[in-house]
Amino acid sequence: MLEVSTKTEVVNLGITFPSMDLCEVSKESIGLCRCCLAEGLFKDMAFEYIWMNDNEVYADMLLETLDISITLHTESLNGLKRLICETCICRLREASNFKKQVLDSEKQFLNMLRKGKLKPSWQNTQLNIKLEAADDADIDDDTYLEDLHFSVGFSVGLGYLQSKHRNMIAD
Repeated sequence: MLEVSTKTEVVNLGITFPSMDLCEVSKESIGLCRCCLAEGLFKDMAFEYIWMNDNEVYADMLLETLDISITLHTESLNGLKRLICETCICRLREASNFKKQVLDSEKQFLNMLRKGKLKPSWQNTQLNIKLEAADDADIDDDTYLEDLHFSVGFSVGLGYLQSKHRNMIAD
């Protein structure tokens, strides 16, 4: 026989358990995770939880991060609860944190661009390439270009080099 008093003290057959908030008891239920359909004792998405000093409401996080709203169904195994397992909570946190990182990075990038602090490193680099025709008439254009190596940080279009090489040979 289980009796619950208004002082949130639970008494069972004369054994007194420590006082606890009754809302904490109802935050977890046996059922299906609505994100992966695993069975077990899971958290209700509608309640607020504290993790690493941050308040989390998993239903809100799903909506804000992934634009997904989990519906309520009275006829389901879970009843009116929308449950989520620890594995899916971890994945949701990761997705939420990634979204925050990307949004923050984009904000910082635009701010740096606006202040003129962001210029490509190659913008002020001068590139001088000297192409010389081979003296040996037996070497065809493709072989010559395959043997040509550059020590610069980016590549030059092969079509441009081929046309320049042909022009040099024609001269």
